Amino acid sequence: MSKIRKKNIDYLFEELWPMMHHAQEHKDNCIKLFDKIEAIFGRHKPKDHDELLWELESLPGIGITIASGLIWSGYKSRRVPFDKYTTSYALKLKLIRTNNVWDNYLEYCQRIEAYCEAHKCDIETFVREAMQEMKDSIWLAEPE
Repeated sequence: MSKIRKKNIDYLFEELWPMMHHAQEHKDNCIKLFDKIEAIFGRHKPKDHDELLWELESLPGIGITIASGLIWSGYKSRRVPFDKYTTSYALKLKLIRTNNVWDNYLEYCQRIEAYCEAHKCDIETFVREAMQEMKDSIWLAEPE
């Protein structure tokens, strides 16, 4: 069953990623594609989220960052929206091996979830902390 709602997409782009380059355009595209996004979510169980990422990423205008954000929007306690700050921070903390989210999405989410549990924070807090910690860094790794 789908766990994505339009209000989740609003929150992703208006609250978590409002400063993302072209955030409004990305949000508009996701709303335009919502029926397709919802159908894709409906085909995948949480254990299949690597495949969910791949299928979402195949939609027009949806890259790895947006696909991972959409998955997080539906599964906030278990999945990670991998933007350049979150990816770089996870690399800095040695929670993930590379910025290759494409081949490691579920594993990387589980590693960050475990880190958050150990540090008594949720994934959204981790993402916001990553933005603060990495915002002035000269070294940022986009998820691939």
